[in-house]
Amino acid sequence: MSTKIIRNEIEFCLIFLIFLSLPALVFGQSSPEFPHLFYGTSKINGADTSTGTVIIAKVNGVEKGRITSTEIGRYGGPSINQNKLLVQGNIEEGAEIEFYISGVKANEVHSFKSGDVTEKDLTWNFPAIQIAQTSVYNEPITCVPGIATEVTIPGLELNISCDTSTTGTINNITNLGNTYFVGTPGTPASNSIEISISGDFDVIAVMNYNDTGIDESTITVYKFVDGNWVPISSDDIISIDAVNNKITFRVTPGTPHTVFGSSPTTITTTPPVAAVAGGSNSGGGGGSGPVSTTTAPTPTPTTTNAQPNITTTPSPINETITTVQPSAPTNAPATPTEPGNLITGLVTFVSSPTAIGVISIVIGVTIVFYIRKKIQNY
Repeated sequence: MSTKIIRNEIEFCLIFLIFLSLPALVFGQSSPEFPHLFYGTSKINGADTSTGTVIIAKVNGVEKGRITSTEIGRYGGPSINQNKLLVQGNIEEGAEIEFYISGVKANEVHSFKSGDVTEKDLTWNFPAIQIAQTSVYNEPITCVPGIATEVTIPGLELNISCDTSTTGTINNITNLGNTYFVGTPGTPASNSIEISISGDFDVIAVMNYNDTGIDESTITVYKFVDGNWVPISSDDIISIDAVNNKITFRVTPGTPHTVFGSSPTTITTTPPVAAVAGGSNSGGGGGSGPVSTTTAPTPTPTTTNAQPNITTTPSPINETITTVQPSAPTNAPATPTEPGNLITGLVTFVSSPTAIGVISIVIGVTIVFYIRKKIQNY
């Protein structure tokens, strides 16, 4: 068999093997998915959202992207150097995207389209937000005028409101039980409760108390500041409900809070001693003898303030209490990177299966020509 025939057969086999492997390289993998990018206006109950508002995109209840606004009433922007809400991660074409703020779904939705950039104006109708738990840790809240966030834990009710749209965080709301640290200024009438909230809010608290063995006229709220229990200003005491044993007050910086009072005042008196008359001397026909009278001094009432024997366990703490964040759900996807633009799509394409397939073809053809050149030289 001639050298030319052998060379042709080798070339044919190599070319056949290369094209046989192309379907596995190119079509055996799914085509690359580009993110769908969004930007636009954002309003809650008709008012512009504040800076720092977190908008989360979900598909079938699973988070697929989020963005934190940097402008009042807007998220992202149209120019290439402005952040956008990137929605990505194994999403079927045409799947419905929902948008959330603080767990409240927007009135608008949108269908997913890989690679699209969409201007999407979003609106929300916020109801009163109610949080009822044993404790609350690291909970972001978005507040708009006229809509309050209500938090309830054992022994405490909170109402969080605002005059202008704003955002913040419930750092820690926990009933600490009968942990009063040191230096109690009176008789404890309630548990100690941690109340730590960041943000420009008006926070009103209603705390339960126990009036057993306490003069209710002496009850007030204290907060633990710099290692001491300090009474809050009387201007911050809104009301005392002696029937239901509830005290309402405005929360100011400093935590934890508790209620102290004084025991009722008792007055002890000694009954007066009766006057003692001397004996009479009677003689035949004689008059009565002289009478000796002794007057007991009237005792002075003494006042005793009965104080209960309170045993406290010193347990100094810092004013700022470190909180433990709840573990994220095990099925929650990794949070997508927030900033991004169209450059992200180019990077995704270069590492896609399609690009790998094209490179494979170029390498294969180069090998064929190299072998052919070697055979010709031979």
